[in-house]
Amino acid sequence: MMIVCEPRGAGKTTLLAKYAKDNDFYLVVAGRVEEGRIRHLLKENAPKMLTFEEFLHRRYHSPGIKGFVIDNVDLLLQEMSPSIQIFGISLSKES
Repeated sequence: MMIVCEPRGAGKTTLLAKYAKDNDFYLVVAGRVEEGRIRHLLKENAPKMLTFEEFLHRRYHSPGIKGFVIDNVDLLLQEMSPSIQIFGISLSKES
């Protein structure tokens, strides 16, 4: 699993988008505005994308999907618990 943890504006989304495109994965993004921003920025190099809402409600055809890369996973988790703030998470790093 690729984990990118950098400050805001450091190119995390671009890096994840290129990784998704290179591996034929779907990039999961916050919403349509973010999807449009990425498409505008990367043009023909933009990966296939889903919004958080599509991802959470499984609005995709599973047999055609090799994998997901999730941008801003902290926002996705917060969307899953909109009325209560999430203050911590843990991740397992592959060895």
